[in-house]
Amino acid sequence: MARACRWLVGIVALLVACDATELEPGRDAAVIPRDSHFDAFYLPPITPTLSGYCAAPVHCDDGDPCTVDACDPVTTASFEGTCSHARIEGCVTPPDAGRPDGGVYDAGRSGPTNPVDPMCSSSATVTPVLVPYVPLGDPDVDLGCEQGLEWQNCSGSISLRANAAGGTRARTLVVDVATYTAPDRLRIQGIDASGAAYVLLDTCRIRTSEIGDPTDGRTRPPDELIRRFEIELREGTRALTLDATAAPSPWYMRVLGLCDLDVDVASVDCTSALRDCVP
Repeated sequence: MARACRWLVGIVALLVACDATELEPGRDAAVIPRDSHFDAFYLPPITPTLSGYCAAPVHCDDGDPCTVDACDPVTTASFEGTCSHARIEGCVTPPDAGRPDGGVYDAGRSGPTNPVDPMCSSSATVTPVLVPYVPLGDPDVDLGCEQGLEWQNCSGSISLRANAAGGTRARTLVVDVATYTAPDRLRIQGIDASGAAYVLLDTCRIRTSEIGDPTDGRTRPPDELIRRFEIELREGTRALTLDATAAPSPWYMRVLGLCDLDVDVASVDCTSALRDCVP
């Protein structure tokens, strides 16, 4: 009997314990409740914590086409590199927001990107200038007058004459030039309606590339090696001369908009280098 009573007392104690209110564990104040966006996949953009530090050259772009931007050393794990900006020797920044090799001669400007560079006719020694590449796009020539000629890598000249008695119409000619690693003096001179000579193009300082001529001497180089000029042909121009007699190293030239002019005479050395062309 005593054993049965002890058994009942144990059962009653167990039931009382199960009926007791469960104690809530204490909350950790550092735990942040999960919100509705927790599962969204999002990686914030990685940016350097200190200016001047980088993980790749792209983080060092200073917006200057005349500098080579570098990150040294480069690491993709964290921003541990430092930016450097090496100046390209002889490079000049375009003078305006437009493409750097367009425009008309202005005596107030002396930059090498002017179609008629005043330095070419001076007695002073000129310093080569590397002009940054600007995408060429489609040449802006008059509809129906797109044809022209191209020639390269010869020492001589080409003469053209107007194919109408009254001379040429006034129009814009588009000239593409490549001089590669060394500048060459390339000129275009016209004879106007009165018989007076005038200069449309005179360039002698421009370098267009860090590499030499990649062509076989009979084909157009890649656009990246070319700089473009727009020059003005006067109304009634009787003749035009393309002159490369002072070009000692490889070069290339294309002139578009010559529908009012025909080739008259070409130097023997340049005959094989002369080709008709269209854009």
